[in-house]
Amino acid sequence: MISMVRIVCLVAGALLAAGCGAQQASTKPASTTPVKTTTLENVQWKLVELEGKAIELGTRGAPTLMLSSKDKRLSGFAGCNRMIGSYQLDGDSIKFGNVATTRMACIDVTPEESLLRTLGYVTRWRVSGSTLELLDAAGTVRSNWTATAIESGASK
Repeated sequence: MISMVRIVCLVAGALLAAGCGAQQASTKPASTTPVKTTTLENVQWKLVELEGKAIELGTRGAPTLMLSSKDKRLSGFAGCNRMIGSYQLDGDSIKFGNVATTRMACIDVTPEESLLRTLGYVTRWRVSGSTLELLDAAGTVRSNWTATAIESGASK
């Protein structure tokens, strides 16, 4: 009887560990090769520069951003936590609103805190090839992103 309890505990522990590993792996982008695009929405963007500084990749990978044209929702990975929120577009103007994150316990949250703060300053966007620039009201580039995937089947 005791050996049966041990076996059940070992199997449960193995399944739990496998599930946690799969969750962490899913936060990393599937592709790191830049994709050419001329649109802002329905593209997975990977952060390469924030406030004029290159992003140093941590163990969890680079922050990502996806803007869905269907429901005007943003989703992505902020560096430690997943992020979700809303956005409004009007030509080359953009406003992010109600950005929320999960509350994972991470030792190093850079660049997460700075990224979330920077999204609040952004008022304009510009896409050139596979590069997205998010700018503030003064025209200063606050962040640079590169396209890594284009979502297929997105409806407007």
